[in-house]
Amino acid sequence: MRFSLKSRNKPERATTYIPAHSINHRALYLFSLLVIGAVLLLHFTGMQYTYSILTRISSQTAAELTAMNLPLDFLAVGVNVVDTLIILFAASVSLFIVLQRPRDRGALVAALNIILIIAFYTGSVVRHVDLMAIAIVLTSLAHALLILFMYYFPDGKPYPRYSRWIFPIFFVVVLGVWGQILPEYHAKQLDADHFSIAIPVWIIVGSFIPVGLSWLAQWQRYWRFATPEQRQQIKWVILGGIGGGLLAAVYGLFDYVLPVFETLGITPPAKLIILRTLRLLALCLFPLSILYSVLRRRLWDIDIAINRSLVYGGVFFGLVIIFVGLFLLLRAILALLLPNYGTEFVVVIPALLTGAAFFPVRQRVQHFVDRRLYGFRFDLNELARGQELPTIENPGAYSGRTLGGYQLFGVLGKGAMGEVYQGHNGTQAAAIKILNNLGVTDENAIRRFEREAEAITHLNHPGIVRLYASGKDGDLYFLIMEYVEGRTLRSILEERGKIPFAEIKPFLHDFAAALDYAHAQGFVHRDIKPANIMVRTDAEGDGLNTVLMDFGTAKLRGSGQTSITGSGAVGTIDYMAPEQIKQSSTVDHHADIYAFAVVLYETLTGRLPFEGTIVQILFGHVNQPPPNPRTFAPELPSAAADAIMRALSKDPKDRYATAEKMVTALLAK
Repeated sequence: MRFSLKSRNKPERATTYIPAHSINHRALYLFSLLVIGAVLLLHFTGMQYTYSILTRISSQTAAELTAMNLPLDFLAVGVNVVDTLIILFAASVSLFIVLQRPRDRGALVAALNIILIIAFYTGSVVRHVDLMAIAIVLTSLAHALLILFMYYFPDGKPYPRYSRWIFPIFFVVVLGVWGQILPEYHAKQLDADHFSIAIPVWIIVGSFIPVGLSWLAQWQRYWRFATPEQRQQIKWVILGGIGGGLLAAVYGLFDYVLPVFETLGITPPAKLIILRTLRLLALCLFPLSILYSVLRRRLWDIDIAINRSLVYGGVFFGLVIIFVGLFLLLRAILALLLPNYGTEFVVVIPALLTGAAFFPVRQRVQHFVDRRLYGFRFDLNELARGQELPTIENPGAYSGRTLGGYQLFGVLGKGAMGEVYQGHNGTQAAAIKILNNLGVTDENAIRRFEREAEAITHLNHPGIVRLYASGKDGDLYFLIMEYVEGRTLRSILEERGKIPFAEIKPFLHDFAAALDYAHAQGFVHRDIKPANIMVRTDAEGDGLNTVLMDFGTAKLRGSGQTSITGSGAVGTIDYMAPEQIKQSSTVDHHADIYAFAVVLYETLTGRLPFEGTIVQILFGHVNQPPPNPRTFAPELPSAAADAIMRALSKDPKDRYATAEKMVTALLAK
């Protein structure tokens, strides 16, 4: 029977949030729709007020607009357009969440947060004079709900329990504060160049206390109570805050610190539009992060997003520092040597040098983040390159040649650095593995080839491929090994998709015995995968057994790290244990048991526990709990599923001590 892997890989709809039972969900649902509608009403009815304020421009601004051939109401129209786009975006996201999760308290609070925070920072809820009471309530609600959100996110349950009383108290306080501020704001009718609300310092400082307490509660929830999936949801909110903070930092940098706009000759009207757009785009990251956290299931991509955010955030600030340093240095030199120099050189030259520094800076930041912050023993970019298989040219080029007394016939298989030929010496068949021209020029490939010969020489077990001889003929390195007539488990899985549990039972003990034997001899294979497991008919012809092959990545236990790729990544990432990803010096036989469990998982379910890009798979092995195999193979016995899950534990100490103990648990009734 053939199986389609595509249908099984379709993502399931997320069901992360836990509905609460102590609240009228219908009332909260209707209230959320009412708030979204009220914000849209206030925004569109307040656009005329915004227009009237922003058309009262100074004579200097009017002259600049005229010089740019722009109408005098350019600012008024531009700000209204930008604000409207952002409000519509926030309203769409909030409405989508509300309609998707009408009975989910946490999701509804998140939706209210999105629309109200965006509406406040665009000024949409504070401009309308005739609807002042509604504006005061919605503005107060925006600030109070931000606190409530942090106490209730991500499962809709308050933590700590007393936090449910903080919201009404804080709401009453901010209601009184904004009840005084907004009327004063409208009375002053600030001019267009300073279209903002003058908030007293004591209010800003006082707000830090409840906000700080809510983030502290979220921190405690993360480390003490959150499930692995909930932790990833919390990370999404953190990512939104980091991204928004970076853009806000750029906004402040360009507005208050660096004379970038002045140096480039950008006039204040254009500067106002650019900075306002940048500020509002920063706000969009918050609703986007919540939307993804609430509605999607592949939450572990957040680790990848955070990694890339740290890298490119570090690159950005590094380049800013380089640009500013070069800018100030060049300006000082030119001011000293050429008092009448042209200002374009002060910007162009530092910009060109900063652009040239992008790749070196990115490489160093990537190295620091991946190796220092995440603790990986290789960079993610190096990992991707190390996993790429080069194209092998001229397959079968050595057919007809004789090596070690064996004549080479057809190609049985090929890999990254070599080919395997069927050979015969007149009395005995053999598999001849040859290091190809590409491998001969690679010292790592030669070491791996020699290590495989050394490992197999010391291993004598029916479940492990035997080595007859090894050597070098001219520039050809070769291994003469036992010819195993059968198929790799990989080719079987490609044909069938998955294999029923009853079919693999007969050879589980044999494979476990071979693996435990290699471990007892002090070897750790480090590359257990379906392509390295041959399935053949046993000597009696009435059953199947397995043969473990390819010890090129094996190491002698206690011998320390043995890097055989440019990235330092030893093995195949799909089957690699967490400790093999982070610290190769600590890898022991438990890594092979982990890989054995991944092979079983794939064999029984037709899919890997972690799928996606190389980076997604890597983060999955290190951080993500694998889905229970019964999710994809309901017919699998509970004992078998539990044994696989235990063998996939992140901590090697939590796995089985031997492969045989794992198989015994797997077959338990």
